[in-house]
Amino acid sequence: MSHFDLHMTMIFPEDISDRISAFMGGSLDFPFVRKDELISLLYLFGRNNPVLSHPDKVLAVANKTIETLEHSMEKYKNGPTSLFDSEFVRDNYIRRQLQITVDKNKNHHKVISEINDKGIINDPVILSECFSQHVSFYNQKYSFFFYGPLKDNELIHDLRSQLSGRIVMLGYNKKQDELPFEHPIIPLYVWARENLLKSS
Repeated sequence: MSHFDLHMTMIFPEDISDRISAFMGGSLDFPFVRKDELISLLYLFGRNNPVLSHPDKVLAVANKTIETLEHSMEKYKNGPTSLFDSEFVRDNYIRRQLQITVDKNKNHHKVISEINDKGIINDPVILSECFSQHVSFYNQKYSFFFYGPLKDNELIHDLRSQLSGRIVMLGYNKKQDELPFEHPIIPLYVWARENLLKSS
């Protein structure tokens, strides 16, 4: 997936990084997202470079990603309730954290000791599990939306250089007609203004 320059994050809840950090540290229990809260996943293909030349390949990766998430949700829905035990979930997150730390040490020869290291809390595997677990725990409907390659005339002027030619997939723990905004792509623009414009 790296050759697509994929960036994955969770837009809502906005403080999800703090919650995951608190959960892994033991000060929050599962579920740490309420049933009435919106969860929104963002997959941005072409974070640094447009992907106009191979949208079909990106679509194949996006479909595979949805299949993986759906498989995970089925596992939680059909599995024992112990899969939602706070200690069990926390252990899995921490095991993933250790794996990332070992990989980083191999690559960069530096020790990462902080749980709130952003690379760990924003890890795609942890965020995907977080989404799957809460959707399954509350037995929620969900939806995925695929847009792009985005054209200049679909974007407000100040986001064109960051998003033109990019492909986006958004996932929600609600169906389209239950979303609290007019169009499913709106959170992308909110996130991009906060994260892409400030870093550029």
